[in-house]
Amino acid sequence: MRRIMNRITKSLSLVLFVLFFQNSYSQMITSEKRIYLLDVTKSMIGRGSVNTPNIFDEVKKSLEDAVDDISDSRTEIVIIPFTDKPASNEEVVQGTIAQKDTLRMQIESLNVKSGNTNIADAWSKGIEYLDSTKVNYMFLLTDGLHNFGPDKEVLYERLRAWDTICDGKYFFSFYVMLTTNAIEQEIQQITRNTKQMWSIESLNINAALIKSSLVQRFNIFEDKTIGVEFSSNNPKVFLEDLNVQFDIEDNPYYSISPTRRSANNSKIYEFDVIEKTEKINIPIDVALKINVNHNDEKYPLVFFTPNEFEFKILNRGVRRMTLKVVDDEK
Repeated sequence: MRRIMNRITKSLSLVLFVLFFQNSYSQMITSEKRIYLLDVTKSMIGRGSVNTPNIFDEVKKSLEDAVDDISDSRTEIVIIPFTDKPASNEEVVQGTIAQKDTLRMQIESLNVKSGNTNIADAWSKGIEYLDSTKVNYMFLLTDGLHNFGPDKEVLYERLRAWDTICDGKYFFSFYVMLTTNAIEQEIQQITRNTKQMWSIESLNINAALIKSSLVQRFNIFEDKTIGVEFSSNNPKVFLEDLNVQFDIEDNPYYSISPTRRSANNSKIYEFDVIEKTEKINIPIDVALKINVNHNDEKYPLVFFTPNEFEFKILNRGVRRMTLKVVDDEK
């Protein structure tokens, strides 16, 4: 048997370009859920052992205005009245902005009731309604102090637990002190030290809520300009008036330039990433925290949600790979 060996060698050079993490904005949840925990004790109409103003109608009007200003028909509204205990599930007002007229009628029909102020259990009831598939805003509205039910220290612990509850989620809470009788230093301290939680001292509960992503991912190998996009629930709030600035946490790798508005999109604020050391000394992947600041003295009812986001920086360029293919035939 004769073997005829033909060897045909084909060389094929194949160049693959792989670019990791194009500069892009992280996807975020857009639909909202608003949860309002409403104090309906008689102090809200000026009755009770403590001299309080009659604010109930004004608070209901502010709540109606807040509902009116929401344009997204998918937004879910939950109103939980409370006194000695929070309302039962059957008594809770629920609906979407698609049923705005019905919601307004239900708000108008709310009345005060006899009883004390159990904020701790109302807070826990509100947490039961959080929905991780939505951006959640929970407002506690009261004209007084917690004086019934669990000890006050229990209330403090439940408020502090928000740190864990909101971690990595679009959960944002507001403790609204409707009158000076509701102002409490300990709670103000807790809201300052708890992420994604704020205190408000105002009868006006129609806050401007400005959204962005909890996590921003960018590859800065070729382009070190970063853009962060915002959206506001209130068209009357213009970002250019807010003096928005970003601050990056202290780290050995990167600093950032002063913030500026994008020339191409009014909803985007930009900054440049600046390397502090030689690239060889910087890990390819770095995760840092960035705080969002604005002129809150001039705009106390404007809130960036979140006001701190995770900034994941990738510093990796194009990878080039050559493949050589050899075919043997016998």
